[in-house]
Amino acid sequence: LLRSKQIESACFSGTAAFMEVRIQSVVVEFILNHVDVLFSSKLSSVIRDGAGV
Repeated sequence: LLRSKQIESACFSGTAAFMEVRIQSVVVEFILNHVDVLFSSKLSSVIRDGAGV
């Protein structure tokens, strides 16, 4: 998971670091559970058409 210099600095507690990792893990889990939809060619064409490309 991604790391942040601000979170790792002395002014942040371990709780803030834990929350950052927790949020990232939820996002990764969502992406993995919906990879077929997020990376489908149908979705790509809808996005491309909406962008006027």
